[in-house]
Amino acid sequence: MSVDKIIKVLFCLVLIATIANVGLKLRDVPEVMDGKDSLLYYGNNLSFSLDGDVVFSEDYHTVNYRLFFNKKSHTSRKIYGEPKGGYFSYYTQFYDNKLIQFTDFSFPDGEPDTKYITEIEAHNLRRINEEKLQLIYKQGKVVCFTKLLDGGVTCLVRRQ
Repeated sequence: MSVDKIIKVLFCLVLIATIANVGLKLRDVPEVMDGKDSLLYYGNNLSFSLDGDVVFSEDYHTVNYRLFFNKKSHTSRKIYGEPKGGYFSYYTQFYDNKLIQFTDFSFPDGEPDTKYITEIEAHNLRRINEEKLQLIYKQGKVVCFTKLLDGGVTCLVRRQ
């Protein structure tokens, strides 16, 4: 008799935990996704090295978001003057409307090619497999953020 009561209590606790988890996931649905599960963002960058080199690149970020069973997002980068571009994929997780976490970075060749990413990015991606961003501005199709590891403000434009 008491085992039946314990099973019922445990079942109720599991049900409450599941409902709370779904509620938290729904609360954290990001505004930047505008209710869609996939969006394309565009950004152009200027990178400066200590040697005085200036590199101009364009990034295309396909951000995928699902409440459950997340799908990988990916980024393609084209550097002007280079015949080949860079590509990597990652999982995107949103925590409230302002904090984004990227995890499980993967590259087609297994290792990041430092020729197609900046030195700071290469260091971060080799050292840890996680990147956190703080959204600081959103208006219309423009989204600006700062990377919590290396700072600097980056702005992207949503493409249709």
